[in-house]
Amino acid sequence: MSATLLAAVMWWWMSGQPASPLLDYQEMQALRERVAALLVEVEVVLRVPAGADPSLATRLVGQGACVADGFGRPHLVTSQFLVDNAASVRVRCRLTPEWADAHVARMDRETGLAELKVRKTGALGCMISEYAPDNLADSGVAVVSVDDPVSPAANVFWGFVEGRGEPPLASFLLTSTGLPLGYPLYSISGRLVALNLRSYAAGSKLNLAATAGQVRRMFALVRRDPQAGERRSRRPPAAAGAGRDATRLREGPPAEPGSNRE
Repeated sequence: MSATLLAAVMWWWMSGQPASPLLDYQEMQALRERVAALLVEVEVVLRVPAGADPSLATRLVGQGACVADGFGRPHLVTSQFLVDNAASVRVRCRLTPEWADAHVARMDRETGLAELKVRKTGALGCMISEYAPDNLADSGVAVVSVDDPVSPAANVFWGFVEGRGEPPLASFLLTSTGLPLGYPLYSISGRLVALNLRSYAAGSKLNLAATAGQVRRMFALVRRDPQAGERRSRRPPAAAGAGRDATRLREGPPAEPGSNRE
């Protein structure tokens, strides 16, 4: 058996997916490590009805990513469908594997995205993901997802963008890679292509995903330029955050009761 074929068989056995035709075994392992360092694991405990036993609360585990706005400030983004109705939220990443308490700062109902903020300054250090160019948000583009990113034995899965949703969801992508709730999808060069939001439909094997462009526009913040004396809007460039060191997320304001729902 040739070394190439042996590597392909080993990859299939370890990851549960056929070996990627685009990368060899060593390249895929390197991509796994790169993507795992970019991911944020999100644990959510949902609210229980009044008078119900708290021990019966549903626990969800999903993912998110750290992205930059136009001024280089870090933000933690995940799926609204993961954190909606959350009683508590915790986050961690490979660089800071201890769980840190967080809360939902805001939701964008149009895109299905949510921003999280850690409660304690410096509690989460994460790498900022680089946005993929908009032309990668297209059918047939290869993407990868990494499960259990904090573990040294993280699993990597690859697949393709399957297409676009039907109206009125035509601005969203359909994917079959990664789990539905908040799993970011990266290109083979390690750029953020999309972020899974939820299952596309009941019983469907496809996920509905926001594009990197939708994530970028969510954080196209507006602030006053003190020199120009006027408000200006800047959007992060497609390569925002490339090659940056770990960034500590800023402390957010204390969460008020029910503040994680609009």
